[in-house]
Amino acid sequence: MTKKIERKPKRETPQVKGLKTRVKNLTLKLADSVPKAELEAMKGKLEAKVTELETKLAQSVSKIEAETLEAKVKDFQSKLTESIANNEETKAQLSSRIRELEEQLSESKAELEVARNKIKEIESMTAKPSEEGEPPH
Repeated sequence: MTKKIERKPKRETPQVKGLKTRVKNLTLKLADSVPKAELEAMKGKLEAKVTELETKLAQSVSKIEAETLEAKVKDFQSKLTESIANNEETKAQLSSRIRELEEQLSESKAELEVARNKIKEIESMTAKPSEEGEPPH
């Protein structure tokens, strides 16, 4: 039988200890890191998201500007409502005035007709004496 000889572990040299410490540190660092392919994929997704958000921002209007525009729209709507009410009032006044003028015109036409009849009557009265007083030809 052969006897196995057991060796006692030698003491580690400072160089081996340093290498073991370095391996341990690199292993910890590796555990806290992300694989490069995964990092590139994540980076691409984030860049795409940034581009999308920048596009949306470029197409959007600031909240203050939107509120200002809403205030202007409300102001214009108020003015329009007021203008429509004024137009309706003016329309009613003008319609009333038109009726008054039409009545005056109608009265004037009647007076004109009376005056024409009087003129014809006066003409016929003045024409008769000259016909009677004229000598025959």
